[in-house]
Amino acid sequence: MNNQWKKFVIPVLVHFVFWGIPTLSIAGPNISKLLMGDYSLVSTLSCATSPSGFDADLIRICNGGSYNAHVTGILSFDGNGNGSFDGDVLVLDHAQAGDGMVPLTPATVTSEFTYTVNTNESFNIDQVSTVTRTGGTQIGLVTIVDNILTEGQIGSQRNILVMGDTKPNVEVITFPNGSTVDRICGRSVIAIKIR
Repeated sequence: MNNQWKKFVIPVLVHFVFWGIPTLSIAGPNISKLLMGDYSLVSTLSCATSPSGFDADLIRICNGGSYNAHVTGILSFDGNGNGSFDGDVLVLDHAQAGDGMVPLTPATVTSEFTYTVNTNESFNIDQVSTVTRTGGTQIGLVTIVDNILTEGQIGSQRNILVMGDTKPNVEVITFPNGSTVDRICGRSVIAIKIR
């Protein structure tokens, strides 16, 4: 091997050994460990609903409603791609704002989810939530919401998570009698690590 070739190959190998190997280990199967622990979450969302879904242009197929909600609780990541949420939600239902109606509905919410972490420390969550009304009308009503897909970014020293949902993902609300309502929501979420 001539000297000129050595001058090229040796720095490349040194660069790979000192910089390439840590990058490869982060990108391996343990990358989910970048997101682990409990976070205190605050979220606001605005949703449009339709019992018959939405067409390709995101127009309701039939009449529907809209509401805003405020969510607080504890978001937990296990470091292996699974997690849970336990919290409270307060819903302001715009369709129920007439005389004699109760437009504010408090509820509890629990969720199970899977998540993936990407090499740039962004992450994706696929979540199913159980919502139980604790006030307003229909106290005790339990609904299941699935296909909740959110994206996020891990922040400074992995202590802050910023999440959102602006893609027109159709989520499905299922009622105890088996009927369903589709919804599309926009979300703004921040979570701060507590342990």
